[in-house]
Amino acid sequence: VKNNLSGQEQCKDLTVKVKKDLKNNEFLYPNPEYTYRDFKTSLIPNIIHSFDATHMQLIITKFINEEENRKDFFAVHDCFGTHACDIDTLNDIFLNSFVELYSDLNIKSFIEQIIYNTNNGFGKIIKGKTREEILDDISLGDLKIESVKDSKFMIN
Repeated sequence: VKNNLSGQEQCKDLTVKVKKDLKNNEFLYPNPEYTYRDFKTSLIPNIIHSFDATHMQLIITKFINEEENRKDFFAVHDCFGTHACDIDTLNDIFLNSFVELYSDLNIKSFIEQIIYNTNNGFGKIIKGKTREEILDDISLGDLKIESVKDSKFMIN
């Protein structure tokens, strides 16, 4: 869990190790320094990071291709690079992977799973609203995910 405290990024382990038992098994227990407040404030950034990492994994998996002898690829966070002769292929893979990742995403169902999961520490009332009110307030636009393929500024 990452926290921004006084401008510094700090990480806390969600679990702490305890002594091994007689069979040399280690046991993990919740870290007492970790709070549900930390979880709630880090939830959305971690979800976004997870989607970004999945997108990167799709791109790399599809780009590195033995049949076409494409092996040269580099990535730093959300930047990708390859030889000039493969840039158009990389752009196509980037856009198609993005559409593939997000085309079946049901954001309302996704949020519902998060707020109803009792392990997440959300109560029946979240910031003065019931779970049902939160779900009712979600309105989705009319973005057709396929349209990102025509975007001039999606990748450059």
